[in-house]
Amino acid sequence: TVIDAGVKGYVVQRKAEGEKAFKNLYRQAQADLAKNTFTDTTAAFGQRYVYRVVAYGLDDVLSAPSAEAAHYVPLPPVLTPRN
Repeated sequence: TVIDAGVKGYVVQRKAEGEKAFKNLYRQAQADLAKNTFTDTTAAFGQRYVYRVVAYGLDDVLSAPSAEAAHYVPLPPVLTPRN
């Protein structure tokens, strides 16, 4: 389903805590147009991130960003040693 004929795809952007600017994390390729999910496999444990999405058109100009979504990747559990 085409929502906007001028949209060629989407870019997922991420900013880690302490960073000033968003970085492009994933750019949707033509082959992925039916894909509507994204998993960040590069997120580090114990780190807070803010994500947003922008659309790009035929001229590769980026749209205004979506609302931001924050996410914290918790540290793995620490097991206590048995005596």
